[in-house]
Amino acid sequence: MSNQPYFLHHHLAEQADSRLAIVRHTPKHIILVGADGDFSRQKLAARYPQAKFSEYDPHPERLQHAAAQRQHGLLHKITGKHIAQHAQSPQDRLPEHHADMLWSNLNLVWADDLPATLSNWSQALQKDGLLFFTHFGADSLPEIRQIIDAPHFLLRDMHDVGDMLFHHGFYDPIMDTAQLHLDYENFATLQHDLQFTGLWRSLNVANADQAWQTLRHAWDKGALRQISVEILHGHAIKKTVLPENEHVLQFYPRKMP
Repeated sequence: MSNQPYFLHHHLAEQADSRLAIVRHTPKHIILVGADGDFSRQKLAARYPQAKFSEYDPHPERLQHAAAQRQHGLLHKITGKHIAQHAQSPQDRLPEHHADMLWSNLNLVWADDLPATLSNWSQALQKDGLLFFTHFGADSLPEIRQIIDAPHFLLRDMHDVGDMLFHHGFYDPIMDTAQLHLDYENFATLQHDLQFTGLWRSLNVANADQAWQTLRHAWDKGALRQISVEILHGHAIKKTVLPENEHVLQFYPRKMP
């Protein structure tokens, strides 16, 4: 495995960016939910050079790291200027109707309340604003869940997440999945990656120390050299919410005989 802590974020930022090729919409303001080593911001700035960015993450040190990355190279210095950063949890309210795109790369894993977070994302977008995100799916970590007791696993499958999007502020949600297989040569790297990505948090184990001891014992017996991770790719459009008793009227041209 790479010793770069954002290796997975980097890979998924490239994949998610490639999906924007078919999008005709050119965002003017992009909210980044998750400071992923500045990889997503770099991709989006290259595609949308006139866009302004604001960045949110619950980990202040990750915001600081992203800001530091923008000091390397002339292009990054130019495109990375004046990006407002905010250290806050996924449920903390974002500015209302603030952006026309919201982009989140593996940050939803830190949300305590998934529906509330999706509603928060929706209200932060302008009319017909675009949401693009990556997340971990329910088929992640089968090798680990066969070894330790994790009855309250927090990750959901793509159909559940798609339904949540539809019921919490978005329409036309499109979800698809991919499987990644990560190879490990030492237990310390595996432990770091599980914690850094939030996957360990998603296991929601009752006794963390005991769980780590169990995994270490399994590792010493030759298990866990390869870990499977399911990745969800999702995008959707902000749903227009009308005041009570108001409806959209649509007029269609009359066909002449």
